[in-house]
Amino acid sequence: MLAIKEITLDLRPRYRELTQGNEVSYYSFTNLFMSRECTYYRYVEIEGGICVLCLPPHKGPMCMFPLGVDNLGKAFEALRAEFPGLECIPMTWAMTERVEKECPGLMEFSEVRDSFDYVYETEKMIRLQGKPYHSKRNFISRFVSRYDYEYIPLDQSNVEICLPMMEQWFAEHPGYISPMFNERQAMMELIHNFDRLELKGAAIRVEGAVRAFSFGEYLQPKMAHILIEKADTTYPGLYPMINREFLEHAWADTEFVNREEDMGLEGLRKAKLSYHPDHMNEIFVGKFMN
Repeated sequence: MLAIKEITLDLRPRYRELTQGNEVSYYSFTNLFMSRECTYYRYVEIEGGICVLCLPPHKGPMCMFPLGVDNLGKAFEALRAEFPGLECIPMTWAMTERVEKECPGLMEFSEVRDSFDYVYETEKMIRLQGKPYHSKRNFISRFVSRYDYEYIPLDQSNVEICLPMMEQWFAEHPGYISPMFNERQAMMELIHNFDRLELKGAAIRVEGAVRAFSFGEYLQPKMAHILIEKADTTYPGLYPMINREFLEHAWADTEFVNREEDMGLEGLRKAKLSYHPDHMNEIFVGKFMN
């Protein structure tokens, strides 16, 4: 029997070692940790490695790709025996290739466009040069000309200055709490463990109050990963402003920035495409054939 274990901060060093080279936000330890309760994440030790499981009470079990396992076929066999009806959730193209090589015919794969990561060149996102970014520059210029603002770097000592704006944002957007993901709860996990997760953050104060904030991490040494970005839309240009300022002040040493998926939301997809991604991290779902 496989022992189901809690995802704690003690797992972080080992997990990050097993995902070295990973550039997909789904396999960020911080994403798993922040949503471990609302998304029902747990893990098991298996075949010399680990496998993260999603075990919601209202639907069947799912698993992520086993990491660091010696024998992939045996790992999947043990998982399916322990968790009948198991489905395998997000996988990269490289993961699907490994399954096909080591376990031919075990799974069928389908791409999930709504879950593709948007990856941008950091320098382009900071400089916003050329015709493609004309509207972004205009929004930022108007914001700067209209408002006195203060850029504030965040760490564990001051990150709670974001709480009033966070509560206001969720009061105005009740649909962002779903049966499988409570974003407010996940953000509180980040705030309470900011330094232990080695996060960076930024806020912009306008008219005496925080009106925008963003949290991020190094997904890889040369790739930033933006976990959270919120702004008050009653201040036109504040979203592009916090985006650019945070990258310029905190992530200028990176080559790329991963801004995660659009979840199939039309407005979010339009906004992410408007920044002209360098490439997308494709995501596939693997389902067992028998």
